[in-house]
Amino acid sequence: MAKRPINTLKGWFVTRAKPMQQQFWDWLDSFRHLDDKIGWNDLDPSLQALFNSYSPMIPLPAGTVTWAAPKGTMLRGYLIKDSGAGQAVAVRIGTSVGGNEIYESAEDIDTSNLQHGIIEHSYVIGDADTQVYFTLTAADASTLSINIYKQ
Repeated sequence: MAKRPINTLKGWFVTRAKPMQQQFWDWLDSFRHLDDKIGWNDLDPSLQALFNSYSPMIPLPAGTVTWAAPKGTMLRGYLIKDSGAGQAVAVRIGTSVGGNEIYESAEDIDTSNLQHGIIEHSYVIGDADTQVYFTLTAADASTLSINIYKQ
């Protein structure tokens, strides 16, 4: 059983040919099965480089309330981190201060719960760079920082 070039395989399976059992097995071994997983080393090096260059998270420093979103960015989620003891935070995300057309939390977010922070409806930033404003209401906003997850 061995992997064979496509032209060799085609030569075995022509009209009126009678491929041998070993040729049939080689044909099967020459292709990836639907159940076979694709590993990192199976990827073309240029595709590996593309994956390595992609950063899905943008950390914003504590106290940041605006962010210039790169053109074509799709916002998928955010995580508000609290360097303090954890507190309830209300969140509004929009393209203007206090705006909420991108997202508004329906209830206060407990910053000690890492499950919070998914934007339910992903938002694609327009054709030009757009300012995105985060309005956070908390007892001590100076301890809060935001990680943005993009796609």
